[in-house]
Amino acid sequence: YNILLYIPLGFFGVCAFGRRMALPITLAAAALATGIELAQFYDQGRITSMGDVYADTIGCGVGVAVASVVGAEIQWPLLKQLRHDPAAALVLVMWFGYRLYPYVPVSSVHKYTRALAPVLMGRALPPIALARFTVAWICIGAILDALYGGRRVRILLPLLIVTEFVGQILIIDATLQPADIVGAGFAFAIWLLLPRAGEWRYAIVTISFAGMIIIARLEPFVFNATPHPFGWVPFASFMRGSVSVAMQAFCEKFFQYASLIWLLRHVGLRIGLATALVAALLFVTSW
Repeated sequence: YNILLYIPLGFFGVCAFGRRMALPITLAAAALATGIELAQFYDQGRITSMGDVYADTIGCGVGVAVASVVGAEIQWPLLKQLRHDPAAALVLVMWFGYRLYPYVPVSSVHKYTRALAPVLMGRALPPIALARFTVAWICIGAILDALYGGRRVRILLPLLIVTEFVGQILIIDATLQPADIVGAGFAFAIWLLLPRAGEWRYAIVTISFAGMIIIARLEPFVFNATPHPFGWVPFASFMRGSVSVAMQAFCEKFFQYASLIWLLRHVGLRIGLATALVAALLFVTSW
């Protein structure tokens, strides 16, 4: 969490002041983190930790490194295309941010066995979970198609799928579910069968993705006569609940809603109208 919190500081610091200020920005982040930790000595209920200073500094360093690479002239064609569509790049990052949290790999045979246990034991495939993974990977295929073209999708989509599966095995507390594998396989097959015409293909993906969001938000479809309280406080889960659960939920929802906006833009809608439609969809399903 501390690493993620300080990444924007390093990133936007380099964007604002240039790559020459990379080292001073990193040192400033370290000084800021140290000052906050020292102040926590006198803050009731807070715990001072040097590990937080290290994590904050590392996060700033990651942001500085990313900004330095993005600002440089990129020669690798794959990264060049991502740079031309930063919204698509951010959507992909959020997908992996959701699927690979907490981003800590471990080297333990027992962990790898536990991660593969649901697949090896042949657990049942929940239909809704299977549909959600299938539609999500089809959306990723649409993003890759827009960035790199249809031919490269046949290579890049399986590559990203395998990358996520390997991450699920290596990352602590993560497990590989049968719905992940079967959904990814269905998505790749469906993408190959979709119409070649770009407009029809993206229209089908957009409708499917919107339907997936509606199903995910209304599951398990048990409606009561008395409504639940409606929360208006942004990011309340970060302040009141588990940070780990909140981070995963944030990355998942960011991926879903940003992907739908991206798809709507790709079928011809303006960014303002696309955002308004997604917001209206979220309000109606919340209601």
